[in-house]
Amino acid sequence: AIFENQGITEYTTRLFNRRLTRPNIIVLTNVRQDHTDTLGKTRTDIARSFARSVPAGTHVVSGEQHPVLHEYMRDEIDRRGGSIEQVEIPDEHEGLIGAETIHAVDAVLDIVDEPPLPADEIDAYLDAIQPTWTQLEDGRVFDAAEVNDIESTEMVRRTLVDDEHITPFVYLRRDRRGRTASFARYIELLFERDLIEEVHAGGASTRAFVENTDVPTERHGPEADADTVLTELLAEGRPVVFMGNTVEEFMREMQASIERRAKARRRTVATGEATGGSEATSAEVTEPADHK
Repeated sequence: AIFENQGITEYTTRLFNRRLTRPNIIVLTNVRQDHTDTLGKTRTDIARSFARSVPAGTHVVSGEQHPVLHEYMRDEIDRRGGSIEQVEIPDEHEGLIGAETIHAVDAVLDIVDEPPLPADEIDAYLDAIQPTWTQLEDGRVFDAAEVNDIESTEMVRRTLVDDEHITPFVYLRRDRRGRTASFARYIELLFERDLIEEVHAGGASTRAFVENTDVPTERHGPEADADTVLTELLAEGRPVVFMGNTVEEFMREMQASIERRAKARRRTVATGEATGGSEATSAEVTEPADHK
């Protein structure tokens, strides 16, 4: 049986692992700065929470690639009678989003004496999940709000633009104060590195977000219209990246607005290609013969 531990505190994570499931193998994809108000303020604190939840006799397959964090978790888990291995990512997949996850699957298959995933399936999976821009008539957008943590959001940003300026839109939730604090620090870091000129913030706690950053911020209240906000974002003339939170009605409306505009652009492009092809064919047919 396979279970997903969705505990967001050290206690609930430990309760799930030690009392409710008692797993033989735990897959830890990575250690990211999310739920910092319940799991710990830093990645080291969060790694400690995860390590303390591992029951004796359980083996951990960890995709976390930071050597210091891995060593820290190994010491904690060893003391509790567990064991841990770090996922090995081949050179050709280094830096690809999702590489630690797919290779963690291979590690688990090896432990349970099952054949590894075919190499072409791994390549196809990784190719499919790499972020690409959604092209609209008046700009480019990418919705990274489902990612939730700042480390993964930064991986998405680097894949998409590297050093090009973006317009970030951070959607905030009242019940995710730790996430709000993490994204406030992340936005400040982008501003300090001259990777953004301003930020747009929506949802709850936007006032607190503004008060905790020194970045020019455009606030959008809870009653803001998603389609209008999208128009304002694209008017900045830079590619737009959504981040922070996604499980809110506003963000669902934003996703619907993006999809409508993307479909409209695809229709326009398809119509233009069809018209261009027809005109070329017509020109060939009606071109007068060269009489000598």
